[in-house]
Formats: sequence, C-alpha cells, structure tokens
Amino acid sequence: MTRTLPAAIVLLLGVGPVLADDTFNRAVYCTVVMRGQVETARRTISDLGIDRSLNPNQRQQAMRTAQQLDQQYTSDFNRFRTYVVTNTRSGDIEQYVALMVALKRGELDITQCQKEKQQTGTCLRSCVSNCRPGDFPCFQGCDRQCGASTCARTDACSDTSFLPY
Repeated sequence: MTRTLPAAIVLLLGVGPVLADDTFNRAVYCTVVMRGQVETARRTISDLGIDRSLNPNQRQQAMRTAQQLDQQYTSDFNRFRTYVVTNTRSGDIEQYVALMVALKRGELDITQCQKEKQQTGTCLRSCVSNCRPGDFPCFQGCDRQCGASTCARTDACSDTSFLPY
C-alpha cells in the first residue's frame, strides 16, 4: 500500500515523469529506418561497382544517383540521431520504454519493407524509374501503388520537417 500511495499522490498532483512525446518517438523510429536506408544505399553502390550488365555510362549514372541518396540518408540519419541523443532524459523509464518500442518497430518495418520490395520488384522498378532522384513523395506513391505499404510508412522518414531543429 505504501508503494501505491505515493504514486496516487503524484498522479493527483500532476507531478511525475513526462511521457515520451511523439516527435521523440518518431525520431527514434526514423533513426533506425535511416540507418537501414544508408546500409541499403551502400550495398547498392557496391553492387553497381561490380555489375557488368550495365555499360560504363549507365553504371556511372546509377552510382552517382545511389551516392546522392546515400548522402541524403546519411544526413537525415545524423539529424535524427542528434535529436534523439539531445532529447533523451536520463533515468526516465517511460521514455526508455517508448524508445525501445520505437526501435523495435523501426527494425520490424525495415525487414518487412525489404520483403515487400522483393515481392513487388517489377512494379516498383517500373514506377520508380519515372521518379527523379531524391523525389521521396514519388517513391512513396510507388510503394503505395505497388502494394508496399510498410515501405510507404518508412519513406515518410525522408521528411525531417517535423524536427524542431
């Protein structure tokens, strides 16, 4: 009873730990997603370097596009990571739990998105070929159109405008 009484008083007075906010949770989720995007972009760059089915000009153009995406993903990843690190409250158990949930959700979504991309490969390649490099709303639309709904959710991390800085 002595353990619940202080908690009840804290709740009545409105004092206690602040719940992790949506911006923090989204930034944690997007940190995981962007880390996955960076890894994928770097694998793509490596694969393109050894792909002999492309002529040298095609390979060079594809590598340039992949490198631009890698730079954008890396920049976004660093921005999310900085936000998370500077807004993590030491000892806040509720924030820690929210952080762990967001991390796990991001990991699950990256794995599911990779599966969806394999399943919808032809549709996605065809649709994305009409998008300009870095046109994430176009990519997101292709994901939705081709049935890669998890990828459409992870694509939303390319919009960092929700971060206050």
